[in-house]
Formats: sequence, structure tokens, C-alpha cells
Amino acid sequence: IHLYDLGTGNQVKIPSEVMIPETREFEFANLGFIPLSYYKNRDYACFFSANSTQKPALYDTADATANSRINARLPYIFLLSRIAHYLKLIQRENIGTTKDRRLLELELNTWVRSLVTEMTDPGDELQASHPLRDAKVTVEDIEDNPGFFRVKLYAVPHFQVEGMDVNLSLVSQMPKAKS
Repeated sequence: IHLYDLGTGNQVKIPSEVMIPETREFEFANLGFIPLSYYKNRDYACFFSANSTQKPALYDTADATANSRINARLPYIFLLSRIAHYLKLIQRENIGTTKDRRLLELELNTWVRSLVTEMTDPGDELQASHPLRDAKVTVEDIEDNPGFFRVKLYAVPHFQVEGMDVNLSLVSQMPKAKS
């Protein structure tokens, strides 16, 4: 706790200018704001919520709705966006080549598996270099669009929000080589 000297004695001072109650912090988070909150009995502030402004979809089951809500959080969006960026770079390097679907799938899986560690509780350094617990890429032919492949990524990150394992997925298209 930070103590502020008043001259007549010490007073406890929180590390942020305003103390946001938990209920208000939750309301702000649900509106897409990321409030800086005082961590009780500590001398630092932190971000408890990292929601985005994306409104989560509502599904028939509570698990699917909860997964949608958690998928709208910034840590997961940042992780998936970064992986998607690299997958797109690898795909772009293969545009115009004569690789078939299986070879492209093997190359993408080899790369994404380099981000996976199956350890149950990896340390911070290992988790930073291998952020995924599991990952898989599938490449499919698109029947109604013969010049393209459909690339699907499935990923399970190590970090959890609200104690839930989250399954992330991403679908993109890639042009095939010109015949």
C-alpha cells in the first residue's frame, strides 16, 4: 500500500485517481470500456476486464454463449489476429505455386504446431513463446469456388479467462495456382 505523508500523519493512497467499485467496473466492461481498477490491498492498479466493443452472439446453450462472450475479449482477439496474420503471410507466399491442398495443410500445421506446448502448466517464458495448448489447420477445396481453398484454424490458448478453456476458430480463403 502506498502511504502519502500529510505532515500530520500518513494516509493510504490508491494507485489510481479514482476507485471504481467492482459493480461499476463490470458495467463499464460490458459496455466495451477497459477501466483501470485498484487492486485491493496492493500498491498497483490493473485491468480486470479486457472486453472489446464486439457484441457477443447469443446461442441456444449457455456454454456456447459463454464461449462467444469470452471470444470477444481482447487477449483472445489479439492472439488470434496475430496467428491469422502469419497464416496469411505463409498463404501469400504460396499463391501461384502448384502445391496441392495436402502440402499446404502440412506446411501450415508445421508452423502452427511450433506455437503449441502440451505442458499442463508452462512457465511464463514458455507460455509467451508457445501460447497454445492445441492447434490444428485444415485446408479444404471449395466446391462452388474452384479457384480457392478454405483454410480453417482451430486453437486452444493456455491462458484462461473466468477459469474457462476457450476454443478459437478462424476461417479464410486462399487462391489456388492458376492452371
